[in-house]
Amino acid sequence: MFRRTLAIAFLAAAVALPGAALAGKKETTTTTPEIQMTGLAELDGVLGQAKTIQDKIKTQTTTLTTARTNVNTALGVATDAPFATAVDDLKTKASGKISVAMEGTMPKLKAADGMPDNVQSGLDAVNGLIDAGGSTIETCAGLAKDIQGLISQAQAFPAQLPGLLKANPLDIPKKTKILGDDIKIMGDTPKMIDALVKEAEGVFNDVKAAFAG
Repeated sequence: MFRRTLAIAFLAAAVALPGAALAGKKETTTTTPEIQMTGLAELDGVLGQAKTIQDKIKTQTTTLTTARTNVNTALGVATDAPFATAVDDLKTKASGKISVAMEGTMPKLKAADGMPDNVQSGLDAVNGLIDAGGSTIETCAGLAKDIQGLISQAQAFPAQLPGLLKANPLDIPKKTKILGDDIKIMGDTPKMIDALVKEAEGVFNDVKAAFAG
């Protein structure tokens, strides 16, 4: 009985809410922490869905990064140059022969006939980045809604651990650590989604600012 009471007290202090005991924790690496499974089927269904969302965010981030690099490479500007710089370079090289038109909610660049190959490749790369941005926004719209529901479910998990581990109470500290980290990661996910959407929207804004006038 004493061991069970002590375990419950430890659990409550560690992971009662994602913003409480875990709020002061600082990451020691630049690597984004990943959601881990607890080995408990009653919890891992939800945690697995959250991990899938995390993986989709990483995929969209990589897609945007690759598309940005393709733009800079096609235009021959520095790899780490901001997108706005690359767009301005494209505008200069095109000498007024590029127009922008909206396709739904996304701007698309169109060039006059006879555009030099290096300018056309830059234009194609920018449109590729715009497409990647559109895909990111569409994907993130669904992820933002899904993660909120999963967070609500996960916040109830700490109270369930003692019952789930009553046959193995010594596992409670380890599972508590895993679950606490997972809940914090899930709590941070909406901000990551929002930042990714803003990055994609920034691409649209830079294109419209450069060519819509």
